[in-house]
Amino acid sequence: AKPVVTIVEFSDFECPFCGEVQPTLKQVMQKYGNDVRLVFKHLPSEGHRNSLPAARAAYCAGEQNRFWQFHDALFAAGKLTPATFDEIAAGLGIGMPKFQACMRSEQSRSAILKDLETARLFRIESTPSFIVNGKLIKGAISFAEFQKIIERELSERATQTQTSVN
Repeated sequence: AKPVVTIVEFSDFECPFCGEVQPTLKQVMQKYGNDVRLVFKHLPSEGHRNSLPAARAAYCAGEQNRFWQFHDALFAAGKLTPATFDEIAAGLGIGMPKFQACMRSEQSRSAILKDLETARLFRIESTPSFIVNGKLIKGAISFAEFQKIIERELSERATQTQTSVN
């Protein structure tokens, strides 16, 4: 089934509010898994020293199909350092030579810059921020708030489908 609602999350692994909203996003995906797609975009803050390296590390984990596991481990880690990235990668069974080469690559840097450009296009300067079916939402909102937005989107889609059938 094709998801009806797309949530694009702009986040920073060193942002405490981004970490706080993760359980809420998990709850959203558990309840609406078939109807909602979650897309992660990196928005590392210049004020967070290890934010950009963390984003590159997560990207590189994704190159070995471990993005979401790495994402969860980064948010759970607390203090982020290059050693932490290697520990998480090794713990997830990520091929270390490939991971470390990716961390130094232009490809990982470019991927993060592309996400930063996307954020700029939408005038997003703070994390966490979300775009839900084209509508911008700033801040770590509650499950109840996500639920209202998602239910409204699902209802609108159902109405559009009903109208096009009649």
